[in-house]
Amino acid sequence: MDELNYLITEHLKCSKIYEENAPWVIKNSNIGGRGLFANRDIEIGEVIYRDNAIILGPRSSMLCPMVCVSCYSQENLYPCSRNCGLPICSEKCENSDVHFQECQLLVGWKRECLYQEINSSLMKCLTPIRSLLLADNKKLLLNLLKSHHGAQHGYEVDILKGKLGLNFKEEEENLMRLTCTVLDANSFEVTVGNEEGRSGLRGLYPLSSLMNHSCSPNTMHNFDKHRNMIVKAAVFIEKGQELFHSYTRLIWGTPVRRTHLERTKHFFCTCSRCNDPTEFGTNISGIVCQKCGDVALPLYDSESHVEWKCATCKFVLSNDKVCLLFRVLGSRVSQFDECDDVEEILKFLKRQIRNYLPPSNQISIELKYRLVWILGHNPKYLWNDLSDDLLKEKEEICRELLKLLEMLRAGQSKMRGLILYELYRCMQEWKRRYRLADDHRALLEEAKEILKDDVNAPKEIQNVTAWIHRHVHDEYTKQFINNIV
Repeated sequence: MDELNYLITEHLKCSKIYEENAPWVIKNSNIGGRGLFANRDIEIGEVIYRDNAIILGPRSSMLCPMVCVSCYSQENLYPCSRNCGLPICSEKCENSDVHFQECQLLVGWKRECLYQEINSSLMKCLTPIRSLLLADNKKLLLNLLKSHHGAQHGYEVDILKGKLGLNFKEEEENLMRLTCTVLDANSFEVTVGNEEGRSGLRGLYPLSSLMNHSCSPNTMHNFDKHRNMIVKAAVFIEKGQELFHSYTRLIWGTPVRRTHLERTKHFFCTCSRCNDPTEFGTNISGIVCQKCGDVALPLYDSESHVEWKCATCKFVLSNDKVCLLFRVLGSRVSQFDECDDVEEILKFLKRQIRNYLPPSNQISIELKYRLVWILGHNPKYLWNDLSDDLLKEKEEICRELLKLLEMLRAGQSKMRGLILYELYRCMQEWKRRYRLADDHRALLEEAKEILKDDVNAPKEIQNVTAWIHRHVHDEYTKQFINNIV
């Protein structure tokens, strides 16, 4: 533990984000062997720490878009002139320190002709290669982080070695395989770019990798323009409590979360939310009972066996039948991925799905959350074009989702901040249409407080926050801000 503390401290100091008297400490945990704990009371919204990635690069998913491997732009891409096979977007990026070093490695490894065109497989396997360029103390830190083992971990190295025919040394292969297992256990998705061209990276943030999981986390995080991770308290955290973040989405139901965690993180979650079939009264995993029409909830009698049981009539439905139901409904929902027909989605939510799922089920919630980002943003449903009925629909969905997050004890989560902002936009649109005098600044203020410093926050919040950072020096300025927001 002493060596880990020392290396984490040196990492933070090197990144110029170390803070004296930080409100966290590394201790042994009953959940994950070790974890982060509060060494004093931490207020809601307080920044607990900032962290910087020791490795950052493209995700390995084949669905990820092609990006410049230096600045991660998706525009003006062309193959590196040194024939390493990686995409870059400018001479500056081609000659950047990081790319120049990885380019030399790749050119030295290639046994036959070099790549004269962009190789997408190579780009998606680039991130573990970057571990070879780490300083020795960062490699030591990498070795101390949790790693996963199994045939599914390290396939990127198999692609580099087999499909791409790269000829690296045994010690290089061992380090890259270790890196893959550590990334699979600990990496975070990092979104870069603007609304028109965002892409996902994965980053290894060593301090954050020590935080254990809970489906009801007490922290939230976002990223600043330097890709530093900013971790804040989502709820009030008492001294001595362990700090948690979630490896899954807040609006997933327990069976989905547990399956995802078992498949990707190799553990069966037994947090307070997972052990409550109602999930704090939300019934987000519930289905409509086929016998009495009430709600049937998932009950586990072991890690591998679950069945749905109605609390009212005690009717039991097997997991196989429920999975079949979800596959059929999921197939229907996937059709909405290809089109943003709001009327069809609402028809499905209000008529067709009601016979099978309660309004709070995960599938319904996912569709409603999708509607939030269609109404007002999709070219066919811009704010000025929304009918009063659709504007009212969006407002009601925002309020329903906010209530759900409160019941899930999510606190000041990023999702809450985004929905608060969308609700604020709804209320401003009502105000514009009917010249209402209502004041909804509190919605924007809370959204701004949650999302401030987030490089991916809505532009209005970024602009207001940046203006405040530059100009707030006296009470007169603060009054002016209150008037404009």
